[in-house]
Amino acid sequence: PFLDAIPNPFDEDFTKRFSKMVLVKYFLADLFPKYSKMVWSDVDIIFCNEFSADFLNIKENDENYFYGVLGGGERHVLEGFLFCNLDYQRKNHFVSKTHALLEENKATEELDFTQWCWPNMKALGIEYCVFPYYYTVKDFSASLPENYFLHEIYKKTISNALKNPIIIHYDVWWGAVKPWDYPFGLKADLWLNALAKTPFMSDWIDSIARVEIGSEKWHRYHSIVAYHYYFPLWKTEEQIAHDALKTFLDHYFSCIHATIKQENLGMFLNHYFSH
Repeated sequence: PFLDAIPNPFDEDFTKRFSKMVLVKYFLADLFPKYSKMVWSDVDIIFCNEFSADFLNIKENDENYFYGVLGGGERHVLEGFLFCNLDYQRKNHFVSKTHALLEENKATEELDFTQWCWPNMKALGIEYCVFPYYYTVKDFSASLPENYFLHEIYKKTISNALKNPIIIHYDVWWGAVKPWDYPFGLKADLWLNALAKTPFMSDWIDSIARVEIGSEKWHRYHSIVAYHYYFPLWKTEEQIAHDALKTFLDHYFSCIHATIKQENLGMFLNHYFSH
């Protein structure tokens, strides 16, 4: 009922992928009137370290709507994890202003909302949003492609963040694959280790094991493996060519070895039983 009352500013492709649920973070001050601040998080993350000290350090007189990791663009905060300062939002009638923004069609994508909140947004450290592919970058001091979404201010702290991340974000837009879909991806072991400590590990294993060969889910898993194992975004063309050839040769010679071994066994059995 709440979401139905909010105008949908997004196009069909965005809504199909994310739904209007992403807008809820902008209405928390009214939805939870007894809370002074809250944490908003996407579900495709794994918490690696404690962060309560930073959250509790937000003071009553703080004048920021949100705290988040800066993206690569100007006035861009990554929306996947935020500290939400609800007291300040109420003080400045943030929710009613958001309603007006929607009704006047002044926002057509989520980035419009974070830019609209500027400058009342404060940066968190890059350790609050570590994408798995960051672990494949050899030199962060070099000029990085725009799609790396690493703000300049983090280039001096990223190395330590990789050693001590607070959050690993499996965001598919940045080359990650959900670990529950492909448990061999970058940093998927962290998710598996966390899952193993819950009662749901056996259910997840069973869901993977019971995929019917040739089914839609089976084809989906195979496409994930092909894309992320053979042609991953974090590999150069030279690496892909090298690894593809190496994989082929490994399989080819293992098959030859198995064939020779089987033929030798057959020759031995024929020789043994013929006497």
